[in-house]
Amino acid sequence: MADNIPYWQQTPEQQMASLNAGLMPQQGGSLLSGISGISGTGGTGVAGGGTATTPTVPGAGAGTGGLFSQGMSWLGDNSQGLGSLLQGIGALSSIFSTNKQIGLAQDNLNFQKQAYETNLGNQISTYNTNLEDRIRGRYASGDQSETQVQDYLNKNRLSK
Repeated sequence: MADNIPYWQQTPEQQMASLNAGLMPQQGGSLLSGISGISGTGGTGVAGGGTATTPTVPGAGAGTGGLFSQGMSWLGDNSQGLGSLLQGIGALSSIFSTNKQIGLAQDNLNFQKQAYETNLGNQISTYNTNLEDRIRGRYASGDQSETQVQDYLNKNRLSK
């Protein structure tokens, strides 16, 4: 059933079944038994005429299927749990990158606020300087006293 469907379209259960059928050794088998010319149970298929032995995990007991199947045996029943774990890791990395993007956006906003405040301060300063130059030029002939000029400037000066 899973052989006719491309791997990327299979459900996780079908993918695990195809992995178990094609790659994982059966109980009592060996990782090397699926490769032609090599016997993992003690044959003479090893180069040089020696024998190959089934790799085992200490304390795993006899007939457990070797290191590969022993190490991956938990995956058979927990394939959905592994998928959920990987989805959780993906979600955490997504949260982390989103948090970094929010931090960058806040830094950009603070920079824009600072630039706006600087620009506003510069424009207010320029307006006040132009106002003072115009008023002092207008009353340079001495028609008004300095206190009257200062009062006019204080009344029409911009501030934040």
